[in-house]
Amino acid sequence: LANFLALSASIVTVFLIARHLAGAVAGLCAAFLTAAYPLFFFTAGAIYPQTLGGLLLLASVYWLYVRAPRMRHAAVSGVLAGWLVLTVPSFVISLPLLAIGAWLRKRQLQVALVFTVTASLVIGAWTARNLLVFEKFVFVSSNSGLNLLLGNSENTTPTSGVNVDISRYVAGAAGMNEIDQDAYYRQQAIAWMRENPGQAALMYLRKVAAFFHFRNELQTAGESSQLRDAVVAVSYYPLLFVTLVGLVLFRRSASRLEWLLSILYLSGAFGSAVFFPRIRFRLPYDHLLIILAATSVTRWIALRWPA
Repeated sequence: LANFLALSASIVTVFLIARHLAGAVAGLCAAFLTAAYPLFFFTAGAIYPQTLGGLLLLASVYWLYVRAPRMRHAAVSGVLAGWLVLTVPSFVISLPLLAIGAWLRKRQLQVALVFTVTASLVIGAWTARNLLVFEKFVFVSSNSGLNLLLGNSENTTPTSGVNVDISRYVAGAAGMNEIDQDAYYRQQAIAWMRENPGQAALMYLRKVAAFFHFRNELQTAGESSQLRDAVVAVSYYPLLFVTLVGLVLFRRSASRLEWLLSILYLSGAFGSAVFFPRIRFRLPYDHLLIILAATSVTRWIALRWPA
């Protein structure tokens, strides 16, 4: 229920952002596409953090860029962005992009600093809690080492996700506590990358490309189906195509916020490839894709049939 409430709030937020960029028609188009996007509906019905993550990402953008550039708005955005990182730690790569974008917007250095400080305080408070509980530094969660190993080992493939044979590493970590196990997995992943730099670099690029894939290798084979793959492809690739064409055709009229949303979307591909990409990891970023597609369609309509 909480996920569907978050999805409903996301529909409203994409409307507000798209309306700010290209008018009410773009806002309505973005809201409709969000409500009709099948993967959003599916993920909201599962216990995944990406639905909440999508709302927090949108809300951070809204308060920092759509509202007037004031320090109290930056503080709200910073709190939301910090919460976003606690919900989905990989979004830590988005924080400097959002801060730099706020500074470049109108040279509002104070706004960027307030955003950065408030986000850091939220994340720092939880990190301090981890230090008190575990008596070791743990950034947000204790599975980053495992995820790094799953995405960087001799048996990893670009789309394997968690379906990787790491049994020999699991055996090596036997008897360790949770924190030490995660540190061990991280060390082994880094060691493999150092010993195989060419293979690791190629794997990274292939994982970047896999961010845009329409299917995953699922651990439960019975959950896969050609129909599901077709639904994902048909609902995703037209949005990606329209966005790319729109950025090319309307590159001179595109706002700084639109280019920032594009950079944020690409950062999802390069950030997830450090570990491993999954379609559901991409979903919060797909909100941004929908906004960009809606603004492109609206501009094309205005150009084709001017009022």
